[in-house]
Formats: sequence, C-alpha cells, structure tokens
Amino acid sequence: MDTLCRFDVSSIRCLRYLRVKLGRDQPLTVLLSDGPMGRSSALEGLALLKSVIDGPEALAERLKRFQDPEDLCRRGVNEMILSVMFFDPDVTTEGSYVLFMLAFRRDDGVFHLHGETIKHPNKNADSILVRLGDVYMLKAAAQPAWKRERKEPPVLHIPPDKIVVHTRLPEPTAKVVARIMNVVRRIQIVFDLHQRCADPTRPDDAEARARNIAGEWAAIRAGGEEGWQRALSLARVVLGPRLGALSLSPAGLLVSLAGDGEPLPAAALPQDQLTWLATIPLIFQQPDRALLALDQPERQLSPLALATLIRELKRAEVPIFITTESNVPLQLLDDAADGLYVGVMEEPDRAVYYRPEPDRVREALRRHGDLAWVRASGAIHTLLGAPEPDDLSERSEKTREVDVPVGEFRR
Repeated sequence: MDTLCRFDVSSIRCLRYLRVKLGRDQPLTVLLSDGPMGRSSALEGLALLKSVIDGPEALAERLKRFQDPEDLCRRGVNEMILSVMFFDPDVTTEGSYVLFMLAFRRDDGVFHLHGETIKHPNKNADSILVRLGDVYMLKAAAQPAWKRERKEPPVLHIPPDKIVVHTRLPEPTAKVVARIMNVVRRIQIVFDLHQRCADPTRPDDAEARARNIAGEWAAIRAGGEEGWQRALSLARVVLGPRLGALSLSPAGLLVSLAGDGEPLPAAALPQDQLTWLATIPLIFQQPDRALLALDQPERQLSPLALATLIRELKRAEVPIFITTESNVPLQLLDDAADGLYVGVMEEPDRAVYYRPEPDRVREALRRHGDLAWVRASGAIHTLLGAPEPDDLSERSEKTREVDVPVGEFRR
C-alpha cells in the first residue's frame, strides 16, 4: 500500500510556499500560524488536487473558488503549484517514489490546468510524463539512464481538454497513474467538524445532519460488536456517564440517557455533543487513509475530545495533519521538533512556513517546559531553520525540466 510522504502547496491565496514531510514515526503534523496566514489555503490546495482526480467538472467547480479578481490583483497570483510524493513501503528498490505535480495558470482572470508532471524515478528505469499547455510528452526507459541514448520524447496526441490522469496511457505509466489516483482519493479533508454529515443544500438542518450521522454509526454497527462498544465508550467522553446506549431507527440515531424516559433524537443534543457523535466515525472509516487533514479542530472539540480523537487515530495509524492558530494541538505532538511548521508573514499577504530546528526546539522545551510557553514568550520564531527548497515555483516556467528533486523520507 502506497504511503504519502510529502505534499507541496505554492501560491494558493496568501500561502507562498509550504512543503510538508510526513513520516510514520511522527503520525501528527501541526501547521501553526498567528492568524489566517494561508492556514486553510494548505487544505484548499489539497482539495484542489483531489478535484483533479475526481474529473474535469469537479476541477472546474473547485477552481471557481480562486477567481476573486480583487484578491488575485492584490497578491499578484498568476500561478498555483501543487504536488504529492509517495512510495510503496513494501518495495525496497532504491528510488521507488512517485511524484505528481500540477501547475495552474491564470489567463484573463481565470485559472486553468496548465501543466502536469508524473515522475517515477527508479534505480533501473525512469517513467516520466510531462504536459505543458496542450502538449504531452512521455519518456519511458527500460535501461539505466547512463546507457540510454538521449532522444526527443514522443508526443502523445491527447485532446487538450483531457486531464492526464483520466487518459489511457501506455504501460508502465498507466500503472503509476492508477497509484496516483488511489493515493489522492485516500486523502480526507475536514474543514469544519460542526458541518460533518451536514446536508450541503441545508447546512443548518440538524435533523438531516443527524440522519447522516446515523448512517455512519450504522456502518460502525455493521463492523461488529467490539467496534460498537468501543464507539459507545468514546461517545461517553463528551456525553458523559449518563449515556446508556445509542440505537438506530428509521428516523436516525437515538440517545438513551440515564434518568430520562424515552430515547432522545440525536438532533436534539447540544451542538458540541452532536459534533462529537459526527466525529467518532472518522476513527473507524477508511483504515488505509493516506492522510486526514483537519482545520482548527480545537474550535469544535473540547481539549479532552480532541486529545481522544488524535490518540485513537494514532492507534489506527492514520497520518494526521492539523492547521491551527491555537496552542491546544501543540500538546498532542509526540515530537515537537519533528511535526511542527510555523508560519511567517514575509511580506504583505505572502506567508511561508518553516520547520523549527530540532536542537533549538529541545533546548527551548528544556528551558520553558512546553511550546505554549515558548510561543507566549515570543521566542518560537527564533527556533526556525531555513525554509524547504521552493523547487516548485522555481521550475514552474521550466516544466520541461522534469528532474524535480525527490528528497528523502525517513524510514
């Protein structure tokens, strides 16, 4: 099963550049900012990437969110770059990574997909596909690069309105494309836990939301008694020991509380309790999830509920990415030196995120006790190292140069 090890977002609204490296030894990654500073733009970039996988219509709909002329003019954003990198941990061949990169360009105030790059570097062979504008080039080699004669790659005759991952391609590129689609589809993004399970056409309809929550709890019930009892135990973290049972009915999820007569419809619960019931299924869904990304979950969950959620997701070995302006998620990091990115507004409306230097972080923790104190003292920005190399935007005008550095992934 392929493992997501890196994603990059460049020039999404005020987010100038972000590279996030993921590792199995650090299941939680936190993006910390002192204001919006492109915080949610990181998740919007991932959502834009997913829309490419979902097809041209989904992509066109998602791109509408980036057409604000005043916003674009103020920030001078003419190009957006996205990429993901992953590998199969069961394949031990050196260099067995896949890089999928997208470039969006603005013409007449409208963004469109301008470039696509797929690179599959391997010790013995390379498979590279590049699209620039309406031209596709495919280079596939069956022998080591040092033996290969340099030739112009063949041009594939693909209609200009086609997205490369939705195009029939020759092997071995077709297999790599299938892997890309599988990984990106396994990325789950939650912008608002309050709105999880809400009806998009009626976001304020608590009854419709409760019915959708009941559907997710029905899936937990179908998974067996052990999972159901575990979910009930988790529900008591917020609903308290008064919670006797949860039951499913045609009308939705019913809650039985000690001392009450008839079971209570879940829609009648307070907002925080209903949100927690909507959040618990995240723990049981999609055990092979590539990434779960959450925007400011501390605003919708109590510190205890959030800590419980992260603990259970770690048990399920789900990589978690949280964007926040709060200190609360910082307390949940296993290693603050390895799982934290801090935002810096380097120029008006343009933010860059840095990783702290591990030695500086450990020294600050020894001196201050925790990151909340470090941040309160104003010292957190003194911990930051050099930014990750911005090879995406540097090469956006040279998409034909496909030797994008793939970096390292700590096993």
